[in-house]
Amino acid sequence: MSTKTIDSEIVSYLPLLGEGEKKSLLGIIEAFLKLKRPDHGERVSIEQYNSELDEALARIKSGRYHTEEEAEAEINGW
Repeated sequence: MSTKTIDSEIVSYLPLLGEGEKKSLLGIIEAFLKLKRPDHGERVSIEQYNSELDEALARIKSGRYHTEEEAEAEINGW
């Protein structure tokens, strides 16, 4: 299957997904892109590490997270 065909098929499925599914898919895409970075595997600075922790804690405090039960329910619905 060509890349163009794959791109087209992915785009055709997007309207069929719910908001939660789209967010999950976006997270997966972002994870793949992070793996492609040339700096993958290199150590990050303590400042960057702390910044990422602060961002994650802010997301949790604002309620932007899924519980384990929610994640399992979503996965079971696939």
